[in-house]
Amino acid sequence: MMLMDHDSIFIPVMKKTLPNMGIKVVRTSIGCPWLNGVVERFNRTLTEELLDHVIPRSALHVNQLLRQYQAFYNTARPHRANDGQSPIQEVNAANDVTFTPGTLRVEAIPWLGGLHHSYRRAA
Repeated sequence: MMLMDHDSIFIPVMKKTLPNMGIKVVRTSIGCPWLNGVVERFNRTLTEELLDHVIPRSALHVNQLLRQYQAFYNTARPHRANDGQSPIQEVNAANDVTFTPGTLRVEAIPWLGGLHHSYRRAA
């Protein structure tokens, strides 16, 4: 799914290219300019954290990278709105167990081929 505004420059891409790639287009509401800022901020984050570091080889490769980035973004990437936790960590925070200091082992989890890492308690 791709969220787009009502700029006429993207109409050919929105009507033909994206649907042919299996991407559903959702347009922001007319008269809701604050949504454009949300979309633009996400696009900047995606560019800075992924696309500035990887050159996609094909449409298939782009889709694979975007699926991996979506998983990273929702499960491992810290978000300011969640006090530094990812969306899934925020949901699971109430179920967190306490630990004894000095007994915690940490393991690194590579994301996007090692471009980013998240860390979790090791068993």
